[in-house]
Amino acid sequence: MVQADPGRGGDLAFVLFSGQGERVRARPFTNERWALSAFGTAAAASLTGADTLYGVTPHFHPAGMLTAFGGALAGGARLVMTTGFDPEAFWSDIRRYGVTVVSYTWTMVKELLDLPVSELERGHSIRLFIGSGMPTGLWSEVHARFDPARVVEFYASTSGQAVLVNIGSDAARIGSCGQRLVGSPNLLLAATDPVTGELVLTDDGMARRAQPGGAGAAAVRGEAAPPLRGDTSEPADPRRRMAVDGGPLHHRRGRVLLVRRPLRQPHRRAAARR
Repeated sequence: MVQADPGRGGDLAFVLFSGQGERVRARPFTNERWALSAFGTAAAASLTGADTLYGVTPHFHPAGMLTAFGGALAGGARLVMTTGFDPEAFWSDIRRYGVTVVSYTWTMVKELLDLPVSELERGHSIRLFIGSGMPTGLWSEVHARFDPARVVEFYASTSGQAVLVNIGSDAARIGSCGQRLVGSPNLLLAATDPVTGELVLTDDGMARRAQPGGAGAAAVRGEAAPPLRGDTSEPADPRRRMAVDGGPLHHRRGRVLLVRRPLRQPHRRAAARR
């Protein structure tokens, strides 16, 4: 007999830790949050059984667990996981395992660009670099040197379920965080002051939606989710809950983005890193 969904998507799947000493923070992830990232990665990268994904971050890192391991599992691709990123061994690994997709974090790829072109690099099999945090200048260099490989950039909130990805018409827009991943919450940008970083408020004390060309703080629709049992992370700050342009409550995330172009649907608003 087929039973109704018992709601286990909201159950705790695992907890990742970041920081050191007194700054150690626990980041709980539910089954739903893991699945959203895993299937989102697989869909954004069009992963299939013909792909081999190269992961350089350990499985206890969010990029390793959610993007590399999760994406490969959801897409049915092979997974190559290393003990650490070694630029000198990178191209021999790519050749040895037939890697087609490489996961990255931040400026990791710069170490490859700093090396002279090797024979193993020529005619490589990589079609995508997928990850988050790549600066726009580095992004352009990756396209130029590793052509025809392209970059698929994610923005994902660490303590929520907001996910943006530059796929479709946004894929060719260097620096774009793209659009809302299907299944993730609606997200908009609340205008911030370019100098202080504080929210720009109306006379009624409500946040304003950022306009094209302006910067804004990422805000997810709805109040913060209730804490999970055993969650040792910092509780949601009620001061981060706000109404935007008189609409429903949104929960502010830390990232400040730049609005490039207006779209009618706020969850499809194109955004780029400031």
